[in-house]
Amino acid sequence: MVLQASGCRGGRSLRIRVLVVALLLATIVRDADANARARRAKKGQLVKGKTGPVEESVLDRGLVSETVTAKSILEESGTYHVDVSKKRFNGTVLGYVTPWNGKGYDVARVFRAKLTHVSPVWFQLKRSAGKLVFFGSQDVNQQWMDAVRMPADVVQNADSTEECATEEDTAVAAVTKIVPRVIIELAGQEQVAMLQQEEDFQEALNLFADECSKYQFDGFTLEAWPSWSRGGMLQQKYGLRALAIRFVRALAQRLHSQNAELVLVMPPVVGDADADADFNDLKAPGGTPLEGDPVDHFSLMTYDASHPGAPGPS
Repeated sequence: MVLQASGCRGGRSLRIRVLVVALLLATIVRDADANARARRAKKGQLVKGKTGPVEESVLDRGLVSETVTAKSILEESGTYHVDVSKKRFNGTVLGYVTPWNGKGYDVARVFRAKLTHVSPVWFQLKRSAGKLVFFGSQDVNQQWMDAVRMPADVVQNADSTEECATEEDTAVAAVTKIVPRVIIELAGQEQVAMLQQEEDFQEALNLFADECSKYQFDGFTLEAWPSWSRGGMLQQKYGLRALAIRFVRALAQRLHSQNAELVLVMPPVVGDADADADFNDLKAPGGTPLEGDPVDHFSLMTYDASHPGAPGPS
């Protein structure tokens, strides 16, 4: 339809009608927005989250279920059982703490009895002025480390061969180990040089050993294998895979000589023949962690989003 005004009077009338329509539309949008805000506010009032310790566990409250509801999560996610010494899993439990999330430090301290290892994300291995350097020492918090290491009377299953606790529980003294994460942030050729050149190789090992001794860490969590894998360095055709394995084994042995442990971060295996061999290459058969096995623990890193350079399952 084409609207056509005849004369000044007709044009003025058309402009008035357009203005009225515009005002009506503005009123409708305003009312709709107000109604939406009111509905959101009403929903927020209906679900009020609880916080702090409570007397009943998640099992007692029936929260461990295959039919979890959004309402139960909103209501209960801020609560925890008052008895933080109760540990239902007797295996190794590693928790990560990041400097940019201060609450994580408190969580690790409060629930230390449930954690065998804590890995604060503190260090980066970089090159500066031609030398390999550990960056991140400004984040080291000795007071927090002492608090996390404070012995806790852990209630766990008396039979250590069982992973899950039963009714026959016993109290044991447990001290959480501090194994800071170190990520290798070197350019491609610099990483190759660290693996190939003996001077850089030994310099890197010395840095790990010196920092471990300086701060009395219980070991380190090394994050290097995923980037090596993504960069193609571990493919057999480049001849660097054996050098990477040599570095990891040498680092583990160096830490073991200081009664410290090595946790190695690993990417998931997704149809990669080379990656399938990673665990066999790095985990010697038999022996105890400080006697025969080069790597004490593996931290398998999976995410809900894949890497841009390698899209697909993670």
